[in-house]
Amino acid sequence: MKDKGKVRGTFKVYLQWPLFLSVLLIILTAIVGAVSVKAGIIVSVFTIIYIGIAMWLYFSRRRGILAGLIEFSSAYDQSRQNLMEEMLMPYAVADGSGYLLWMNREFAAVWEEDKTAARNITAMFPEITREMLATGGELVSIHSSFGERKFRVDLKEVAVEGLDSAARDNGLEGQGSFVTAIYLLDETQTLKYMQQITDQKLVAGLIYLDNYDEALESVEEVRRSLLTALSTGR
Repeated sequence: MKDKGKVRGTFKVYLQWPLFLSVLLIILTAIVGAVSVKAGIIVSVFTIIYIGIAMWLYFSRRRGILAGLIEFSSAYDQSRQNLMEEMLMPYAVADGSGYLLWMNREFAAVWEEDKTAARNITAMFPEITREMLATGGELVSIHSSFGERKFRVDLKEVAVEGLDSAARDNGLEGQGSFVTAIYLLDETQTLKYMQQITDQKLVAGLIYLDNYDEALESVEEVRRSLLTALSTGR
């Protein structure tokens, strides 16, 4: 908010700079007139012409400049919207109750894998509670599953300008000006490979047999070689 106010103030000053220069020219004209009345008259003519042009540009072209900026801003917002829509990582935005306000294509593809799932992040991932959605700007991560896939779910509460007024207009006063951004990271294959590595990991150990020699002497000659092979692994 502070940065936006600073940008708006800077732009406003930029539009008004011809008026500031007009003040400087008036001071210059007064100084020149004090030195030479004839020169002062000549300079004052050009000063008046400049002030007239500056005032005309400020009042007549201001709307055109602002309209161009609004058009650029709209095009930029649309481009940003398209980038988020086509982002390869599943991304969504939820309100304080967990209802999914918006989701990109990847997130929608995950959600549609279960036709019975409600449009709520707490229904998709029961480990997520409403209290967890209010992260206070901190990144919160949990590990959960949806359908046959396992995900790491990242949650981060963000402020949205103008949400309070929109909520009041829709009779939702008190909902707050915050939403929760949700990112999904598919861990299905990663966890599968980690489990395979664990299952195939070589484990070394030592086995001690008490009274091994006595055990061999008590076994028949035919079975003694078999017991020796089993115990030594050969």
